[in-house]
Amino acid sequence: MLEERKMKVAVSLSGRSMDGPFDARFGRAAFFGLTDMDTGEQEVLENPAVGASSGAGVQAAQSVVDRGVQVVVSGAFGPKAHAVLASAGVVMYVAPSDRPLTGTEVLKLYREQGLERVTAPTHAGHHDHPARAAERGRR
Repeated sequence: MLEERKMKVAVSLSGRSMDGPFDARFGRAAFFGLTDMDTGEQEVLENPAVGASSGAGVQAAQSVVDRGVQVVVSGAFGPKAHAVLASAGVVMYVAPSDRPLTGTEVLKLYREQGLERVTAPTHAGHHDHPARAAERGRR
């Protein structure tokens, strides 16, 4: 008998709760809010890569893949994290970063199909992250 695969969605967070702030950074997000879309069961996973000196995106991607996630919502995906997630069949979406959102609000946008699906990396890597580019522009 085949085991039924549940649909699990991960949202990058900066707090320990789905009601906490959404974090637009994937590899450096402090937490991932995991939601089983079939049962509504939720848990928050600490990102083991948050303090990594390098390779945070790859480590974060592998940690959510290992938890059986099929969908990840964040604000940006670098090429290495994107490759790990895509090779595992994980579908990626970006949430808007023009206003503060909670993890719960991001999950609602996902349910309502109000997010943009990502089919390629959103930036060229750690040194080209959109937040860093904006920071460089302010100097």
